[in-house]
Amino acid sequence: MARINSRNRISGTLGNMVLKTVNQQTIVQSRPGKGTMKQTAATKASATDFGINSTNAKMMYMAQNSIVQHMADGTMAYRFRTATYQGVLADTAAPKGQKQLWNGDVSVLQHFEFNVNSPYMQWVKVLPQITYTAQREVQLVIPAFKAYESIQWLPRAQRAVLCYMVSAHHPTSFALVQQQLLPITISGSNAVIAATTLQSNPILQQSLVVVSGVLWWYRDAAQVGSFCMNSKTCNPAMVLQSFKAL
Repeated sequence: MARINSRNRISGTLGNMVLKTVNQQTIVQSRPGKGTMKQTAATKASATDFGINSTNAKMMYMAQNSIVQHMADGTMAYRFRTATYQGVLADTAAPKGQKQLWNGDVSVLQHFEFNVNSPYMQWVKVLPQITYTAQREVQLVIPAFKAYESIQWLPRAQRAVLCYMVSAHHPTSFALVQQQLLPITISGSNAVIAATTLQSNPILQQSLVVVSGVLWWYRDAAQVGSFCMNSKTCNPAMVLQSFKAL
């Protein structure tokens, strides 16, 4: 039986057809007959890699909630899993079923957009230079900029916060082990921001580090005070860099 859920997505079966929604598109496939689908050992191993990646990817994108909140686009989780799986597949030394993102390509997340409706670099023209220091700190050097030139402003926004977040994940479980927000407050569109150097606390253990950025706009209202103007249709947030902290 086919059904439409509360999010207006269709799934289920209709006769000998299977209906499902993937990446906001409805896909119709023929329904396999009983006992006709047999997995080879290689297929099962690949499924193991994919399943482990899905679990690890969820742990990583859930850790971004401080900047993404409820304002990611509807495809974010699917796109994030796809990106990390490409990194897993880059672990060519390991056999199928034993591949790991840590041993693959951890840079696959660089420039990942959490909301494709508001690409980060269309709203933020200034990017930090990111380095990992000998003291195990993540250092971000932001050049001086004029707010009206380097930041796109929402109508009626009175001020903004350009916020960076450093997240460190365990190399195999991908559990979040350390996280820090590094904000720059922008008092208004006429503000001139001096060159700024931000530094995280030292990364305490071997980790996969994700440095992300978000732009928040704020406005004051008599009834509610200061409130964030970002929404699901406009929340510029992106992974700026991902790397191994050894």
